[in-house]
Amino acid sequence: MIQTLVKELTSNQDPIKAAGMKRYMKDHFDYFGIPSEKRKEIQKRFFSENKNASGPEQKRKIVLDLWCQPQRECQYVALDYINTWSKKEYYKEDIELIYHLITTKSWWDTVDGLASNFMGKYFSLFPEEIEPIISNWRNDEDLWVRRSCLLFQLKYGKNTNTELLYSLIDEYLLEKQFFIQKAIGWTLRQYSKFDPKSVRDYLKDKELGSVAKREAYKYL
Repeated sequence: MIQTLVKELTSNQDPIKAAGMKRYMKDHFDYFGIPSEKRKEIQKRFFSENKNASGPEQKRKIVLDLWCQPQRECQYVALDYINTWSKKEYYKEDIELIYHLITTKSWWDTVDGLASNFMGKYFSLFPEEIEPIISNWRNDEDLWVRRSCLLFQLKYGKNTNTELLYSLIDEYLLEKQFFIQKAIGWTLRQYSKFDPKSVRDYLKDKELGSVAKREAYKYL
């Protein structure tokens, strides 16, 4: 299913750019070295060809096959492919796929997109799943799962469940992990655009770490 796409990506690879991209991502992943604009041009044809892929299983197989590829651009294609799905193409069982993607080949560049888009949209469609899933995930040993718990409401705006958000932040305030502290600040910064008073009130008696504090107070 993805062979033609991978072949085209391979034919457009640039070893020099690939080396630079790999260094930027702390040598965690290999790259084709294809700029975002060119990659999106290539994947647009792929998406068009697979727009009517037969059934949810085939669509998810495409995502998993892309996720298995060694070059990071393939994971970016997978994320953009998921973003083409309509609301009716989401299923409750997708939470297992979300967890798998978050915890596999994990780094901020994929996790943040998964949390704010795939996971965020999933919970907006199945709000009854928020309490049981987040209750289970919020203490997960994988930091990327915990970060995702903070970030999934990033695009909810005024619909943000502040009780849940603030309770998660309270739980993670003393955690030293950079990516958790960054997410704390990011979520507060984002929500402050919609309800600055709520964020100010929450922060009155809080001692944020320097990373979280710098982000949280950006618009206050």
